[in-house]
Amino acid sequence: MLRGRGALLILSSVFLAMLAAFVATRWMNARAAVLDASKPGLVGVAVAAIEIPFGTQIEARHVSSIQMLAGTQPGDAFADEKQPLGKVAKATILPGELLLKARF
Repeated sequence: MLRGRGALLILSSVFLAMLAAFVATRWMNARAAVLDASKPGLVGVAVAAIEIPFGTQIEARHVSSIQMLAGTQPGDAFADEKQPLGKVAKATILPGELLLKARF
């Protein structure tokens, strides 16, 4: 009698463990889908590729681009690498610095 009861307890334990794993997996996948849907997109922002001295007219070699989270970029940042071309720097701009309209 104990042999049948022990086997039944083991089988029911395995079944409950599998059921718990299935429910946990479904919950984690649903949670991940909600997080992915709420993730903001990325936008391009122009940055200085090299140091730009005061009074220099901006050329293509001076400008690079990085990706930022949408809504975190400054309002007067250039969204495209071509926008600051031809403008003259009012101050020295360091490599990697965001190119802001007020600096030209």
